[in-house]
Amino acid sequence: MPDFDFHPALTEPFYLVFMGCNVVHLDDAKKNEVLRRFRQALPRYDKETLEQMLLGNWRPSKVAAWVVAAERRRELLPLLCRRMHESPHYTEHFCVALARLGGPKAVESLAAYVGGRLTDVVVELARPHRAIESWVF
Repeated sequence: MPDFDFHPALTEPFYLVFMGCNVVHLDDAKKNEVLRRFRQALPRYDKETLEQMLLGNWRPSKVAAWVVAAERRRELLPLLCRRMHESPHYTEHFCVALARLGGPKAVESLAAYVGGRLTDVVVELARPHRAIESWVF
């Protein structure tokens, strides 16, 4: 199996611009160039490659989720849902892909994820040892 962590064609050119949705903050010229290169690369991502990338660490999974979103690869919906709930931190790429795919399963998974994360935050904020500023509420 190839190492997709810093794959020179499939991961490395895109993971930083998709991290934290950085792509939306690029100036128009840079955004257009990145998205042009991304569209050109899309045919290189077959289902098996995307599955391996989604199961990898954050770099390849981030890029793979954006590929799934761009191409609306619905066959990867169950894997996206599972991965989002297995690794609950820094999952904006899974949220983007699920929102783009849409449908009852994607909505259910996103709602469960967001509801669970909000509960975690409220519980953490309510712990007695934490000094909570009034602005939090």
